[in-house]
Amino acid sequence: ADATESVYLSGSTSAPDFPTLDPFQAAYGGGAADGFAAKLASGGSALLYSTFLGGSATDGVNGAVLDQHGRLFAAGATSSGDFPTAGAGRTARGEETESFVAKLASAGSALVFSTALAPGRAKELTVLQDAVMVAGRIRSDALPGREAGRTEGEGGSEPFLAGLSDTDGEEYFGAGLKAAGAADGLSIDGDPEGGLYAMGASLPTEFPTRSGRWSESGRNDVWVGKFAPATAPDSSLLFSAFLGGSGDDRGGQISYDWRRNLYVIGTTASDDFPTRLPPQSSRAGG
Repeated sequence: ADATESVYLSGSTSAPDFPTLDPFQAAYGGGAADGFAAKLASGGSALLYSTFLGGSATDGVNGAVLDQHGRLFAAGATSSGDFPTAGAGRTARGEETESFVAKLASAGSALVFSTALAPGRAKELTVLQDAVMVAGRIRSDALPGREAGRTEGEGGSEPFLAGLSDTDGEEYFGAGLKAAGAADGLSIDGDPEGGLYAMGASLPTEFPTRSGRWSESGRNDVWVGKFAPATAPDSSLLFSAFLGGSGDDRGGQISYDWRRNLYVIGTTASDDFPTRLPPQSSRAGG
């Protein structure tokens, strides 16, 4: 929701008659599904805008975020060679599923920018200062851009981070993170100075630790890291740490608040998962 309590929706649809209003793309593009973005008035009383976002193959929006001006950024995956592009955007090849990021004007009737990134799927977004950050999973050998953390690819797929200009979609940096991440890639959030916080899951031997380890080196542990702002000369890994027990631990969501606290939630199969002042001091089982 925004300051007027309007509600924003995004996702995918296979319905050619999906309702649209003042759209930049009025017609269903084709294929098994198109992405969509819509805005509802407070309380859901009226549709303020609704638009398709897709080409002639299969497309979908996996995540979306608003900037302070009410402009919607959408991230997802496309298999369409004619997926709409704008700004400094790169055209999707249509030969395989590719991740994309798009920005809509506040009225929903125009694309500010839209760009394909690389083979894979974009999942999460956050807006930081003059950049939009995107995370997901990507083919290990496919992501261009400069290094952030570890970027050696060995085939297959891995979590990725990318930073784009929030005005035209020009890429500041892109990096794969060689880690055994969760199936949906990374969770991300940012601070007021433009720093990026990311969380995933990794084998303790697979991801660089630069700050601390609250972990018993289980099968997979939660890792948390902070990267320098995307617009900085070196968008490097500033700190990273593990959190987990001797079982399997997975990250779910990360959030940074105005008091400079960092919160992480997820799941654990570790009876010895580290706790402090807990409302529940022991694992219930299962």
